[in-house]
Amino acid sequence: MPFRCLYSKDVKNLMMAGRCISVSHVALGATRVMITCGLQGQAVGTAAAICKLRGTTPRGLLQSHVGELQQQLLKDGCYLIDLPNRDPRDLALSAKAVASSTAPPESLKAPRLVVHPLNCARAVMFQVAGPRIEKVALHLVSESDQPIEVKLGLRAAKSLGDFSAAADLATAVATVPPQRRGWVEFLLDAEVKPGFYYVWLAPAKQLGWSLFDRAPPETARAYRAAGQWQRMSECYTFQLTPGPEAPAGEVAKTPPRETMFVASNVHNGFARAIRGWPNAWRPDPKEPLPQWVELDFGRPVAFDTVHVTFQTKADRAVDFRLEAAERDRWRTLIAVTGNEDRRRVIGFERTSTPKLRLVVEKTAGDMGVCEIRVYDERDAGPGTGLPQGAPKNRSR
Repeated sequence: MPFRCLYSKDVKNLMMAGRCISVSHVALGATRVMITCGLQGQAVGTAAAICKLRGTTPRGLLQSHVGELQQQLLKDGCYLIDLPNRDPRDLALSAKAVASSTAPPESLKAPRLVVHPLNCARAVMFQVAGPRIEKVALHLVSESDQPIEVKLGLRAAKSLGDFSAAADLATAVATVPPQRRGWVEFLLDAEVKPGFYYVWLAPAKQLGWSLFDRAPPETARAYRAAGQWQRMSECYTFQLTPGPEAPAGEVAKTPPRETMFVASNVHNGFARAIRGWPNAWRPDPKEPLPQWVELDFGRPVAFDTVHVTFQTKADRAVDFRLEAAERDRWRTLIAVTGNEDRRRVIGFERTSTPKLRLVVEKTAGDMGVCEIRVYDERDAGPGTGLPQGAPKNRSR
């Protein structure tokens, strides 16, 4: 959701959340649900604090401080799709992570292919630099035992999301083989200027068009109903020629399988499993507890707050402790027993150490640690996620 739909275009200091935000009737269907409305409230409340701190308006925040807003929301436990933790105040990001043991990798299920039937005209929009589009390839799925002929049109767009053009710049026809499940090329050989364009497919029985599991930047999709294009989220698959070396919107390659549960996952920027990849450290289940993961800062650093996020509430550490290296021994900073939460924010008296350990003593399920953040909140104030003068020895 764009932050700009949460503030007024006319009243410079007015923000809103819930069902009264600035969206079309189509977008309202997705944004009106309760948990989404609640998260809008969190975003607006956080934005209000940053506006006050920076002496700016909501529009000014968008223009100059939206990265700060995003990072603060991540710090407070929100999930912003594909946005990693880059908080400059998080000491863990610069540390080296090691662990007592590492679980062997597991097999991942192949992502489910989402396919929309061509029971109406469907379109995908993208940006090109010119000067030609020789051909476009679409990932189509045929359920027919016979070849299917399908027509594609290319149209120009005034801006991203504008599907109002009525005339084709070029057209192409391709034949989809029986029971085909793959890329189908349409030869266009069209001269184009830099800008946005979209290709559309006419309806075709027993034929479907698949979606990317992650929409590429500067793209949009739509379907045609009642004589009008209806813009939707996500993106239909496409490849352009000429185009970038990798197909447009290609999902980032899965990391090496042997890194599935390594210690460095605790500060790789992501606090949960994404598209099946766990983003977690998991100890070897064949090794007895306790097991530990350690952050080596390379020098003594001072901190008083540690965020720990487990894989899920069901796959968590029940009993664990935080330890600080002190000469030739480890000193316990705080011990947690009977934990029932996926995410804990743990405060204690300020300490200085070159190394920090999370020692897991008892687990539930297939325990994994997705993220460890380390902060010095001694001088925390507005905009840092912690009230000024907050009491120590807190855990939530």
